[in-house]
Amino acid sequence: MRSAYQISVETVNRIAPEKYAEVAAQLVSALHNSIGEATALFSITHYNGISTATVEVDVVQKEDASDSEVIARAILMMEAPQRVGFDKNIFTAMVKNAVDVPVKVGKRAMPRDELE
Repeated sequence: MRSAYQISVETVNRIAPEKYAEVAAQLVSALHNSIGEATALFSITHYNGISTATVEVDVVQKEDASDSEVIARAILMMEAPQRVGFDKNIFTAMVKNAVDVPVKVGKRAMPRDELE
């Protein structure tokens, strides 16, 4: 059974364009170290029967050439014998501990018809 989630991590404060690369790297690293690592993913999902997991990440600055928020969006797809949940509280704590800037985190389960 496939389970999928859209995840977003967005800076609370505006980031100067010259700091974009540094902040973007922190967000990508935080995503990799949480949903990209098997042990961390098992902690977030409370399930260790995941057979495969794939993550697609996109990072952008809301407005080019001016101070604006940086947003990292990810799609996490997992295959397992049963539906796999996602503990946003644990994920949020992992991300906030991994970055130097304040962030807000979003999560949305993708509807089954979008997974086919």
